[in-house]
Amino acid sequence: MLILQDQRRLGAIIVPNKEEMLAEAKKSSIIDDGASELSKEKMTNLLHEELRIR
Repeated sequence: MLILQDQRRLGAIIVPNKEEMLAEAKKSSIIDDGASELSKEKMTNLLHEELRIR
């Protein structure tokens, strides 16, 4: 989906795959291996970190 406005800016809507985010959080030791959910705050932090690296 592309959302336009009258300004010259590039924007994106990011829809994370929750299962992949959970697996990455476990791999990075952000949450316990037994956890079944990732908080919104931790998910946002993971996304920010990934975007900053790239």
